[in-house]
Amino acid sequence: MLPEFNGRVCYVKTGRFLDPKLPKMFQLWRKCSGEARKAKRQEKGQEAVDAAWAPWKKVESEWQSIASDRPYHYGSGRFHYLAGRAFGRAIIDLNK
Repeated sequence: MLPEFNGRVCYVKTGRFLDPKLPKMFQLWRKCSGEARKAKRQEKGQEAVDAAWAPWKKVESEWQSIASDRPYHYGSGRFHYLAGRAFGRAIIDLNK
């Protein structure tokens, strides 16, 4: 750390506040996206594209309640609450 920031800046780990389901859900999204792109490239029709997205459609509403377009874009209230609390505690610790 730079000396001028000593005692005025801290690091708060926020990754631990992510919902543990996000990585697997994002992996499913990537798989479905790839299969849909492949179906489009091969001109298999909209039915094949829709079939590629079918597994994702089963979890999409849950995804939207805990994430946004990527798992690291922290869309859930749970994340914001836990991160905000950790940031607040860090500020209190810096001011001691």
